[in-house]
Amino acid sequence: MDTLTRKPISIERLERLSEEIHPLEVVFDQMRDHVVITDENANIVYANKAAQHHTGFKVHEMIGKNPGDLWGGKMPREFYRKLWYRIKVEKEPYIGEVENQRKDGGKYWQELRISPILDSAGEVKFFIAIEPNITDKIELAKSKENFANTFDKRLQNSILGLRQTLDWLSLNGKLTQKQKDRLEIAYRQQQNLALLVSDLLEFVQPFSGSST
Repeated sequence: MDTLTRKPISIERLERLSEEIHPLEVVFDQMRDHVVITDENANIVYANKAAQHHTGFKVHEMIGKNPGDLWGGKMPREFYRKLWYRIKVEKEPYIGEVENQRKDGGKYWQELRISPILDSAGEVKFFIAIEPNITDKIELAKSKENFANTFDKRLQNSILGLRQTLDWLSLNGKLTQKQKDRLEIAYRQQQNLALLVSDLLEFVQPFSGSST
């Protein structure tokens, strides 16, 4: 949510909302994924033990605060604008990936799943956010992408060099027909390898920082 439009939560309202969600705490406290429940203005009214582990903030430090003031707020402004519009205006769930920052300054990635909970009048009363830590997944995706780009470039350079060598030798070298045939076979094999690698790289998914 935009900092200028945030509305703080009163102690009385915080206590009242906490009582309403108390029955859910037993379930959420058993989950390994980071779970946070906020009011309609993104003020935290509940955080499970996993959220404390992932963010480095104690639960009592989170209550009444906004995630953007603690571990969030690291993504582009447009990311949050779209997120807020989706869950607050359209009142639809949001799924994406977000980079956050722990209390100790360490960066990490989470999958962001936010669902609005509506009251009897159809207005947002709560937001429930379940956020699995996907740092390892993101780092693996980056490594795969870097490998794919580097390997593909080197292979293409190798094929180009072989083609240029073959062309030069065909025009200027005193090669026998048998030697020319061998060079042509080597070139075709290199091309076939390039096609094989290209097919394999189709399975390497490019890194994406967020999705909607």
